[in-house]
Amino acid sequence: MADRVYLHVGVPKTGTTFVQDVLWRSRGPLARNGVCYPLRRRTEHFAATMDLRGSSWGGRRNPDWDGTWDRLVRTVHEADAGTGIISSELLAAADVDAVERAVRSFPDHEVHVVLTVRDLARQLASGWQEQVKHRVSVPLDDFVAGCMGLPGGSDRARRLGERFWPLHDLTDVTARWGSHVATEHLHLVTVPGVGGPVELLWERFAEVTGLDPELGRTDTARPNTSLTAPEAELLRRYNAEHAGDVSQQHYDRVVRALLSEQVLAAGDDRGPALALPATFAEEVTARARATVQELADRGYPVSGDLDDLIPDPDRTRSVGTDSVAEDQVAEVGVRAVAGFVAELGPLTRRLKARQQGAAERTEKAVVGNGALPAAGMRPVPGPPVELAEPGSVEPGPVYLHVGAPKTGTTFLQDVMWYHRNPLAESGVLFARRRYGDHYRASIDLRDAPAKTRKIEGTWDRVAADTTRWAGTSVISHELFAPASEGQVARALDALGRDRVHLVYTVRDMWRLLGAEWQEATKHGRALSFEEYLADVLDRGPDGVVGRWFWSVHDPVDVLARWAADLPPERVHVVTLPAVGADPALLWKRFARVVGIDPGAVDLSVARPNISLGAEEVTFLRHVNARLGGRRGEVLERGQYERYVKELLAQDVLAARPGKTRYLPPPERFDQVRGEAERIVEGLRATGCQVAGDLAELVPAGPGEPSRHPDDTTGADLA
Repeated sequence: MADRVYLHVGVPKTGTTFVQDVLWRSRGPLARNGVCYPLRRRTEHFAATMDLRGSSWGGRRNPDWDGTWDRLVRTVHEADAGTGIISSELLAAADVDAVERAVRSFPDHEVHVVLTVRDLARQLASGWQEQVKHRVSVPLDDFVAGCMGLPGGSDRARRLGERFWPLHDLTDVTARWGSHVATEHLHLVTVPGVGGPVELLWERFAEVTGLDPELGRTDTARPNTSLTAPEAELLRRYNAEHAGDVSQQHYDRVVRALLSEQVLAAGDDRGPALALPATFAEEVTARARATVQELADRGYPVSGDLDDLIPDPDRTRSVGTDSVAEDQVAEVGVRAVAGFVAELGPLTRRLKARQQGAAERTEKAVVGNGALPAAGMRPVPGPPVELAEPGSVEPGPVYLHVGAPKTGTTFLQDVMWYHRNPLAESGVLFARRRYGDHYRASIDLRDAPAKTRKIEGTWDRVAADTTRWAGTSVISHELFAPASEGQVARALDALGRDRVHLVYTVRDMWRLLGAEWQEATKHGRALSFEEYLADVLDRGPDGVVGRWFWSVHDPVDVLARWAADLPPERVHVVTLPAVGADPALLWKRFARVVGIDPGAVDLSVARPNISLGAEEVTFLRHVNARLGGRRGEVLERGQYERYVKELLAQDVLAARPGKTRYLPPPERFDQVRGEAERIVEGLRATGCQVAGDLAELVPAGPGEPSRHPDDTTGADLA
C-alpha cells in the first residue's frame, strides 16, 4: 500500500497534458521505483474524475464512468508502492463534497494536493482557445470581457466565464482543496515563462512529489500544442458558420482532433502566438497581483516563483485575434485544406484495409451464391448494347471526336452516354461499355504517363467494337487531341481510314485561357494567372504549360496531325456559340454533324462542368503550393484527383455562390486576337466543314472590366 498519495488536480492549460504523458510513458520505470500511477487506459483518470464529481461531458453522462473512482482508489490501496499519483485537471472544479470524498478515499495515506498554475493572461487566452476547440464561436475580446465582468461581454461570454472560474480561480480552487488537507500538503507548481524549457515543469513536479526526475521520459512526451492567433480565429469562424452542420462525434474527431490538434499544429510558419488583447491588460494584471498576494499570505509551499503568475507586460501587448490580418486567416485556411489532403492518403489506406477485412469476413459468412456486388461500379444507363459477331457486318462510319478540352466535351459525352441505348436503336453506337472507356482509350493510344496495366488494350477494344456495328459509331474524348503522327496513324489504321470522320470542337481563346488556367490549377499547378498567360502566350509551345496548351488548342496543328490523310469533307470543326446563345446550340451543331436527331435527347441528364471564380482558383493554387513536392509522397495515384480536383474543387468550391468571373487583362487582348485570326485563317485554308461560324473564334473585345485573379486579397479568401 502506498504511504503517500498525490492528487494532481489541475489546473487546465498549465502543462497537465505534458505531465500526464510523462507519467504514462514512464509508468514502468516509476513502478519499479515504488511509484503507482494507476492508469491502464489514458482516459481512466478522466472517467474517475467525472464519477467523483457526478458530472456530465458535452451534456452526456457515460454510464461506464460509474464506479471508476472507487476502482482507481482500490488500485492505489493494493499497490506495492510508496507513492501513488492521480492526475486530472478537471479535479480543480470539484465542489467541497467531492473534495472531501476524494481525500477521505485514502484514510491511511498522507494525502497531498498538487496544482500546476500559470499567469492569468495566458490562462484566459488558452481557456478561450479550448472553448473554440469545442464549437464555441464567441470572439476572444468578448470572452475575456465576459469572464472579467467588464462592459461589452455578451450573455454567452458571461456564461462561459461561470464555467471558467471554478477551474481557474486559484484562490477558490486552493480554498476548496485546502479545506481537507494541511496547508503544507497543498503544493503550487508554477509553469515556466514563455520560452522556458518544457522539462523544467516536469522537474518542478517531480521535486514536489518526491520523484527522481531522471525516471521521466520527457523526450517522448507530447506537449499540448496551442493554436496561433490566426489558427484560432479560423476555427472560431468555422464554428460560427458550420459547427452546427456536423454531429458532436464528427466534430470531435475531424475538427478538434484532426484539424486543430494535428493538421494545424504541424505547420512551420504558423503566424503570431495567441495572447490576451492589450485592452484588458490592466484589469487582468490587477486581479493576478491580488491572487498572488492571497496565495502568499496563505503560505502554500511553492515550486517555482509566485511572480511567474504576474502577466508579462510584453505578452499583454501581443496579438489578440482582433488584430489578425485577413491574409493570415486565409493562409491558415490554405494550410488546413492542404493538411487534410495530406492526411487523406494514410487515412484512405487504413480505411481500405478495414474495408478489405470486413469484405473478407462478409464473404466467409455468405454461403453458396457468390453474388457479392462489385465495388466501385458506375451504373450503366440500361442494358449493354448488343454488337454483331466480329466480321459478320459491314461497319459504318466512325466519328472520332478528338477535343479540344474545355469546349463542352464533357457535356456532349454525358448526353451520349446517358442516351446510349436510344441512340443505338436509332443506328448510332456511342462506343463505350463503361463510362471511362474513351478516356482510357486515349491514354492507351498515346502511351501517356497515366497508362497502367488495366488501361493497356482499351484502345484496341473500343476500335474493335466499332467494326461490329453496321451504323454510325462515335468515339469522343478531348485527350486524343495531342496524339503524335505515329499514334494518329495507329488510330486510323485500327478504325479504317475510309470510315473515319474527324470532329474537333473549338472556342475563342479569350474565354479559353481562363478556363485552361483553372484546369491546370485543378491538376496541381500553382501558377498565378499572369504566370500562366506568360508561359502560354509569350513562350508558346516552348513553355512548361504552353507545350500542352498548344498541342490541344491550336486547331491548325491538331488537324495537321489528325486529318492529314482525310478528305476535307470528312473533317468537321464545331465552334462553340458565343456567350449568351442558346445553351442547346452546341449540342445541335454536334448532333447534326454525327447524324443524331438533336431533339431526341434530354439535355438535363448531362452534368454541368461548373467553373470556379477568381477567389476559388486562387485558393486552390495556394493549396497546391502548400502540398508542393509532398503530393507524390503522401497521395497515391488518383488520390489528388479524387480529393482535391473532384471533392474540393468540383464539389465544394464550385458550389459557392457569388463567384467572381474573370478574363485575361485587357493589355493581352491584341495578342490573343492576333492568335485567333491566325487560327481562323489556317482553318479556312484546310477546307474543313464548319458547324457554326469561324467568326465566333475571334473575340470582339476584351469584355466588361473584370477583376484580375492575381489581385485576390487575403480578405477575399478568408
